[in-house]
Amino acid sequence: MHVIFLVPLLFFLASCTPQTNATPTPTATVTLQMLQQRPLHLPSLASGTSCPVTPSRRVDPRFGAAQGKGHYI
Repeated sequence: MHVIFLVPLLFFLASCTPQTNATPTPTATVTLQMLQQRPLHLPSLASGTSCPVTPSRRVDPRFGAAQGKGHYI
């Protein structure tokens, strides 16, 4: 019985311990000029075609429709 309460307590305490290296280190420096020079690729549609639509479905009556694939609770 004590094990049932001890295991979640240990996970909780382990997640609350301070990290030794909590400050992230950047891997690359990106400047505004680099971003402005990057080409912007937007999808295009032929004239008269309909826009693509992500299908949705009702997964729970308490919430609105959900879109995409994934884990829904």
